[in-house]
Amino acid sequence: MPERITRAGDNAGREITAGLLQQFRSHFVILLLIVGAVLLLTNLGNMYLWQDEAETALLSQRLGTYGLPLAFDGRNLIRQAPQDVQYTTDYVWLYHPWLPFYFTALSLAVLGPTTFAARLPYALAGLATVVLLYYSLRHHFRDQRVAILGSVLLLLCLPFLLHARQCKYFPFAALFTVVTLDAYLRLRVRGGSNWAPPYFILAGFCLFQSNFGAFVPLMAALGLHFLLTRPQMAEVKRMIVAVGILVLFVVPWAIYLQTWARGRFVFDVYRFVGHCVHYVVYITGWVFPWPMLVLFAYLYLRNWRPEKLLYLGTGEVSALNLYIVVVLVTILFLSTTFIWMYFSYIVQLVPLLAALLAVTVLKVVDRSRPLGYAVIVLLLATNALHLFPYTLPIARQFKWASLAPRRYLAETDALIATAGRFRLDWLDYAYELTHDYDGPNEGVVLFLREHAAPGDIVLSNYGELPVAFYTGLGFAGGLSGYRLERVGQPKWIINRQYGPYRDEVERLVAAGNYEAIKIPYPDLPWGNRPVPEYHKFATVDGESNVTIHRRID
Repeated sequence: MPERITRAGDNAGREITAGLLQQFRSHFVILLLIVGAVLLLTNLGNMYLWQDEAETALLSQRLGTYGLPLAFDGRNLIRQAPQDVQYTTDYVWLYHPWLPFYFTALSLAVLGPTTFAARLPYALAGLATVVLLYYSLRHHFRDQRVAILGSVLLLLCLPFLLHARQCKYFPFAALFTVVTLDAYLRLRVRGGSNWAPPYFILAGFCLFQSNFGAFVPLMAALGLHFLLTRPQMAEVKRMIVAVGILVLFVVPWAIYLQTWARGRFVFDVYRFVGHCVHYVVYITGWVFPWPMLVLFAYLYLRNWRPEKLLYLGTGEVSALNLYIVVVLVTILFLSTTFIWMYFSYIVQLVPLLAALLAVTVLKVVDRSRPLGYAVIVLLLATNALHLFPYTLPIARQFKWASLAPRRYLAETDALIATAGRFRLDWLDYAYELTHDYDGPNEGVVLFLREHAAPGDIVLSNYGELPVAFYTGLGFAGGLSGYRLERVGQPKWIINRQYGPYRDEVERLVAAGNYEAIKIPYPDLPWGNRPVPEYHKFATVDGESNVTIHRRID
């Protein structure tokens, strides 16, 4: 009798556990939305927009006012890359595609010209990316565990959250990368639905209108993957029709926006190697740690079956291989063509990396639940697994900059040093969500709002775009030195210590009658960028304060 009671109790316990798990899985998306909204929307308007965010906000404002994103509104000129094509002779903005501007213009029109309104569309795009990744993984991997863990890993990836809380195209690129890959996989289903081709065309066009740098390598990767899967003639015809229609939509915009005029694409072997290493460090130091990457490669090669890995039993191509091809092609493309190397350029890869990481972790769980759950905790709570091999003496002692006197190689060395430091990012992020942050752009804006008159001109060698967005004042200077030679003696001069042409600004101050006013805000470079090696979670102490020079009449 006691044994029967024990067995009955065990069965009841298992039934309760199974019921709770079923409830969790049934309501997982709701939980995802709630947690995501808290992590992405809390304190969203606290940090003032920095230079690049203000560029997006100003262009969106002008789109709402004039119907076009104008670089020049009759008073202020937006130009940050002097050697690149940024606008037409009529000042229509070309440097970025326009889809994010439309969402931002709508948000600003409805909620007003606030920091929160400027960033809201991007935070929502980040949240949508997490949810759509869940549905896409559940459908294509046929395993809800992969969908749950992959979406959680994405949602709790700090660099992804930081970029989704920026008024910049990053989360839209991630969103439409996930959507385009989902559409491609559905298009590849033999005998699939009739709505798959228009779904693919719309997704691809939205990705193009979100970010050129994500669209081009993704399309190249899809073409490579399509050839590797040796499609049948019916698939070839279907794909040709879908891609052909997409090309008809994209090419006119590509010509108008002069997509070829981005940067100075001169191949350099040191840059290529340095960029590849830089992106590998970004990925393994913050997203997919080396121990798990090695395990993934081992499991992948051990189970190498071309017919199994390229196709599923239902005739669908494997999403796992597709994700691998997209990640590799994108990194090679960026390393070959782009001058700069920032985490911001690979944000669209984070959902794919989260999915591949989830598959790897679940393989560990299947072999040893305690070990697998410990790995999950380490991944979500700390960067302990990401430290290897960056804490090893060889990684610390070897300097990529010793190969050639290139600044980007020195930046890679600095990134490796950052990756090798133990961090509790969630404690820092929790502090950011619950505390006030004081940066240079906020200090300058608040001061000018209180002391400047509507017709005043502000000369600043950096940070002029946040001033224009928040105050509406006219400006001179900026990265392009806009009307610097004819500004005369402006009412306000701000010589940021990390900005360009500091000597010229100092000469202007010396030539006039100005008083120097130090405000209690640190003079940091940029303001607060989202890249993980730079982002500040709390107000920085120990830096020189911003100095504002006021002309004495």
